[in-house]
Amino acid sequence: MPDEAKERPRRPPPPKTIPQEPGTYPIPGMRKVIGKRLKQSMQESPHFYVTSEIDMEPAAAFREKMKGEGKKYSYNDMVLKAAGLALKEHPHVNSYYKDDEVEILDGVHVGCAVAIEEGLTVPVIRDIDKKSLDEIRDSMKDLATRARDGKLQLSEIQGGGFTVSNLGMFDVESFTAIINPPQSAILAVSSIRKVPIVADDEIRAGMRMNVTLSSDHRMVDGLLAAKFLKTFKSLLQDPENL
Repeated sequence: MPDEAKERPRRPPPPKTIPQEPGTYPIPGMRKVIGKRLKQSMQESPHFYVTSEIDMEPAAAFREKMKGEGKKYSYNDMVLKAAGLALKEHPHVNSYYKDDEVEILDGVHVGCAVAIEEGLTVPVIRDIDKKSLDEIRDSMKDLATRARDGKLQLSEIQGGGFTVSNLGMFDVESFTAIINPPQSAILAVSSIRKVPIVADDEIRAGMRMNVTLSSDHRMVDGLLAAKFLKTFKSLLQDPENL
């Protein structure tokens, strides 16, 4: 081999994250994979979006009540459980699109998007409809910690039938999310906001949260999406049923 070939510098591997300094850089590996999958999803899946506003005062009161009993739950724990129960009631939303066929999934396995340094990963809580809020809280805490430490097993990010993307901690009023193929839907959860509401013909402060369901129209139509959101909303507005 010629000496000049031996001395030729190797191209550095793509960075794990997009650098913050001005310049041109290769796309980090994980972000490149995510970009290809989501581009494919937008091109192949006919997305449509349904948004619902949820009264979160009952959920807030429930959290305080449970805190008084020594049990601490996040709003995300409650969202995940409500999504699992709603999927159980509306199984057509818990489905895959594969080769012009719809596969209605047997178990209710919900993924929750977690931001990590390299990009985004979606660990899956399996049989979430059968789990208690305590089990969901502990599972989510463990999965999120190990996701950020790079210690998740491949099996823990596969097999989800539905995804929840929660940006509530970032003061987001509303957003839409791209479906993770071959799933049929993804739920975008926004921030809980104090807003003026009308109750008994009087204006007072209330707590509201917007959620938007992105659905693949090949599997879920507007009526099914609306029914799913109605069930999800009723669960969060009557959280004792969780």
